[in-house]
Amino acid sequence: MNTLYIRPPPQSAADSTSRWLELACPFALVSGGGLIEREGVASFAQLSGAAAGAQRVVVLLAASDVTLLRVQVPPLSSARLKAALPNLVEERLIADPSACVVVAGGLPGSLSGNLSGNSFGSSSGSSSGGLRTVAVVQRDWLKFLANTLIASGARRIAALPAQLCLPCQPEQRGQPEQRGQPEQRGQPEQLGQPEQLGQPEQPGQPASVTAAISEQGTGLDLTLRFTEQEGIGLAIAPAMGAAEGLEAQEALAREAIRTLCALVPEAPLTLYVPQPTMRVYRDAISHHDVLNRRINLLADNWPRWIAGAQGAAPDLMAGLGAAGGSGLAWREWRWPMVLASAVLLTHAIALNADWWHLKSEAGSLRATQIQIYQSAYPKETVILDPLAQMRQKIDAAKRNTGQPAPDDFTAILAAFGEVCGSVMPGRAASVIEALEYRERSLIVRLKPNIEAPLQQMKTALAERGLSLDLVSPDAGSARPAGWKIRSAK
Repeated sequence: MNTLYIRPPPQSAADSTSRWLELACPFALVSGGGLIEREGVASFAQLSGAAAGAQRVVVLLAASDVTLLRVQVPPLSSARLKAALPNLVEERLIADPSACVVVAGGLPGSLSGNLSGNSFGSSSGSSSGGLRTVAVVQRDWLKFLANTLIASGARRIAALPAQLCLPCQPEQRGQPEQRGQPEQRGQPEQLGQPEQLGQPEQPGQPASVTAAISEQGTGLDLTLRFTEQEGIGLAIAPAMGAAEGLEAQEALAREAIRTLCALVPEAPLTLYVPQPTMRVYRDAISHHDVLNRRINLLADNWPRWIAGAQGAAPDLMAGLGAAGGSGLAWREWRWPMVLASAVLLTHAIALNADWWHLKSEAGSLRATQIQIYQSAYPKETVILDPLAQMRQKIDAAKRNTGQPAPDDFTAILAAFGEVCGSVMPGRAASVIEALEYRERSLIVRLKPNIEAPLQQMKTALAERGLSLDLVSPDAGSARPAGWKIRSAK
């Protein structure tokens, strides 16, 4: 399953231009085996084809757009936590959270809220005791990114905080002379306060911090990860009237180092910067011996971000529900679905055609029956069921000529007498207790404790067009109370 990783620009950079879709975004296309097939920098418009072809798109949201909070969460179910999250984080945000996406780490539940600006909040604490990491991002910005990717054909979308995708433990630092850094020069006061940098670590200061700097237009995006669950981000804009070219890069690099010194005054720091700007940042930190020992400068690359994104949480796209894209690859199923729809449509047409044909035959047959009935009985004006009415007329004609109907008492009794004479010769009087005729049926009451050849009687009566059924037994008796004989026609 190939995956497309994208690092979009921060919202501040997108808000500064009306053509933000043309802003450069670092991306990497990773195959199912974990190999990077393609990487580089491209705009969202240029990535539409890659997004449509990838089975999953992972968006590493700029750390300056995501606020991570450590919140004391009571033991609640997912549904209750979803309803309680706004109240738990409301006092730590600068605006009403009712229009922001708020997601608790490790939980699929989320709630929407609004964050009008960058607000950084994190509190140190252990992961035990009900503390959970809660991520907050502006809903409109996240929804805009999701809709843009969905319009490009993305199938499954995940959005992760970039600060939680940085390595939590930095690699072993090398000595300055091993990296080939030049000798120290300049005044240390240009980058920070030496008396602060030389002080021992204060209690509670993280042992090590990981940071990354990426270029976004004319500014920088700074990402820091303090602990496994804490990190912040900051967008650094160039100063008004600043120079351009190499001079501007050097000024931004010094400003980024100053910001890092303010945010991380004492802890060891591993800093990832773009490969083309390695020399600029190396020159910036080489001016100060303390920074040169404390900051481990490494070139940024995609394998670190991809490895960090594998287990990163929470997925902020869960806060948008259906806007995160469908998990089913509908594009691959479009032709099977078209074929299945065509088969169902063909069967529906065939069933309707057969129904119309049978209905036409039934109408033609009824018209023929009515015509025959009217020709035989022209004086009849009310014809509801020509077949039943014809049978009634024939039975009445037979009775008028002296022929009994099949269900007349005399006809059934005569046939029953013949059968009794052949099946039970001389025994009929000892078996039969009484005879009744009702509802065009002959009820034969049998004497108790008398064995009667039931199967032979059924066979003989069937030959004469009569049927024999058992009558329900009398109370307290296991034998049938009698037989019910009627015409089988």
